[in-house]
Amino acid sequence: MDQEQRRTLLWEAEQQIRALRTIRKWLAIAIGLSTVGAAAAYWGFGLADGYAGVGVIGTIVAVLSLMCALLINYGMRNGQRNVRKILQLAGEKA
Repeated sequence: MDQEQRRTLLWEAEQQIRALRTIRKWLAIAIGLSTVGAAAAYWGFGLADGYAGVGVIGTIVAVLSLMCALLINYGMRNGQRNVRKILQLAGEKA
């Protein structure tokens, strides 16, 4: 492999690492939103009389954001695996 190909691979790996950092922030947001939804569901169903609507909305938010967090986590794992493969191909330590 010549230097130009190696440089291109390392540049691509760096770009993917930056993207993974951004995606990690979205994962934290999805987990936080799931927690807020769960708290709203608990409050709406358990603590407040007459606020079942808040409990339903909280449950929906919690489930949807948890599904998003799982999907984001799956994408991050695949992205990290891809970066490792690129670095191995370029001859770098992963």
